[in-house]
Amino acid sequence: MGKIQIPASRLQVQLYDVYRKNPLSTDINLAFAFRAKKPDPAKLEEALNQIIARHENLRSNFFQKDGIVWQSIAPSRRLTLERFMEDDLHSFLRPFAIEKDLLIRAAIKDDLILLDFCHIITDGFSMAIFFRELDSLYSGLALNYQPPAAADCQIDSASYQANKSYWQSLLQKPFTPLSLPADFPKKQVYGGNGGSQITWLSARTTSAVRECCRKLSITPYIFYLSAFCRLLAKHAPGTDIITGTNVACRNKANLRSIGFYTTMLPVRLSISDRMSSRDLLLAVNTYVRKMLRHQHMDLGQLLAEKNLQDYRDIFPTLFTFEHAKMAEIRLGGKACEFVPIPTRDSAFDCNLCCFPFKKKSGLLFIYRTDIFRKESAVRYLNEYMEILSEMTER
Repeated sequence: MGKIQIPASRLQVQLYDVYRKNPLSTDINLAFAFRAKKPDPAKLEEALNQIIARHENLRSNFFQKDGIVWQSIAPSRRLTLERFMEDDLHSFLRPFAIEKDLLIRAAIKDDLILLDFCHIITDGFSMAIFFRELDSLYSGLALNYQPPAAADCQIDSASYQANKSYWQSLLQKPFTPLSLPADFPKKQVYGGNGGSQITWLSARTTSAVRECCRKLSITPYIFYLSAFCRLLAKHAPGTDIITGTNVACRNKANLRSIGFYTTMLPVRLSISDRMSSRDLLLAVNTYVRKMLRHQHMDLGQLLAEKNLQDYRDIFPTLFTFEHAKMAEIRLGGKACEFVPIPTRDSAFDCNLCCFPFKKKSGLLFIYRTDIFRKESAVRYLNEYMEILSEMTER
């Protein structure tokens, strides 16, 4: 059987456009590592290749012809497990040639396993599927289900059209793209060299967040997103706050598929200094519930209608809440230690990523080094943690 070619999904087209603007950037890479107990390289490589054989998106490349972006699915692809010799995990990150490369790479160094994906073939929710299958296949267990074909997982146009008026009304009122105060002028509009700061919330704070969520019947995602909105509001010239956030966009068709279904949606709220933490949390919860009912948005169409070139013209900052199972990795039935890999590039002015572990939560603050000093990034991350603490005490 030869290659299958299908039109790329609307979300894939948006990411392909980001890639075309800077093909040597790694800002659409999804990379991380984990430590396993005495991993077997041969078994690991075979398990990875079985997953690639199961999921069409992992065997895909993307190209543009006659104004249409196509997804080309190979009948088979093989990954070779690299031997990583460097001490700096930063050096593992490399750009993908999206038209021809296998868009997943893996390496091993002693007990450390490194993974790097081009984001156009996977997302955070997919990692829960990926690691569940990796654990089973590495252990020699059979999987009793077959993932759906990539073409069967795409969202139909009617779903996007049904939500069009909702997003048009949300952004009808004029807005100013909001970022945190920078140290240097932004000479490059979309993305730049990236830096990152990683920290861990204490078990006490993580537990306090969960308890507040229980009392208000909200999710931890709402809590951490609300704290990020509060951080932006603290430095905003007015009360109109707008940022971006990731939404899984899963349905029954793609619930077991490794692929890129996550969309970025704008969060727009009015936040004043007098707003209590409780009122803020409830306001964000109400907003998100409406947002999720309209999560299928044609961002490209919305940008064109407003004469904008890029989604970062709406929100140059992003809040990312990763799927809990993405950070709960097992190999051969044994728990592994999750290790974030520092970024080389940043698509956004700043992106706060939250990894919700059971006992403690990880925070990864990614920022553009051409507009922020490291000291400012550290200060903003500390301010965010202070806001979390204050919100749990009120």
